[in-house]
Amino acid sequence: NMACFTREDSPRMDFESVLSKLTWLKSLRLIMTYDGRLGDEGAVSISKAITNIKGLKKLELLLGCCSLTNQGAISLSEGLYELNKLEELSVELWGNQGLTDEGVISVCKSISGLLHLRELELNLTNCQEIADEGFSAIVKSLSDLRDLRGLSLALFRCEKLTEIGVFELGRALMMLHS
Repeated sequence: NMACFTREDSPRMDFESVLSKLTWLKSLRLIMTYDGRLGDEGAVSISKAITNIKGLKKLELLLGCCSLTNQGAISLSEGLYELNKLEELSVELWGNQGLTDEGVISVCKSISGLLHLRELELNLTNCQEIADEGFSAIVKSLSDLRDLRGLSLALFRCEKLTEIGVFELGRALMMLHS
């Protein structure tokens, strides 16, 4: 059972009221890429909506270039935290220039609590304000995911990531499930 919503479905969709009727979903894909109107307010609505879908096993949040800031990422993380049956997660936050370490840390803390997660895709490409502290949060969340079998990280053009952050991330990846 899968539902897919795109930004063309409605310029300002009330996700909470729409998804409240779809609590039986096992898989959900939200494609809002390049929708600068979504912003943090839309992230709050998405977060509230996904918490109502208790049996969700697969979630794709494609939110690249949606004018999200740390507040939007924190709101999303609150929703993710509630999805304890989630097995597959894709979070694409690329191109959200208002996103910094604070937002990434919040999202990663929620991800680390998803104990049944087998597949993770995290795309932070061109989020130019994320530095080593944010990447350390990614490393920490990966070490907590014991069931993880598939991983995709896109970190291109994250210009504040230093060699130290790259080394730490590489070391953590090598130690996964060892």
